[in-house]
Amino acid sequence: MNGIALTVIGILAVLVVPIWALVALAQRRLWHCPECGFETYDEAESMGHKAYHAAKHAPYEI
Repeated sequence: MNGIALTVIGILAVLVVPIWALVALAQRRLWHCPECGFETYDEAESMGHKAYHAAKHAPYEI
């Protein structure tokens, strides 16, 4: 590789990757359970937590 290609790769590594990571982190939303105060950034975990509350309050059937 020549010096220009290495310079471009260095600029991408130093500037673009950290900016992309900050943008990805900024899009995360905190989910808060109104019933118990549980908090998570994971959407799948929040859905499981909602199912937990739904199952906990469901009537028991035999």
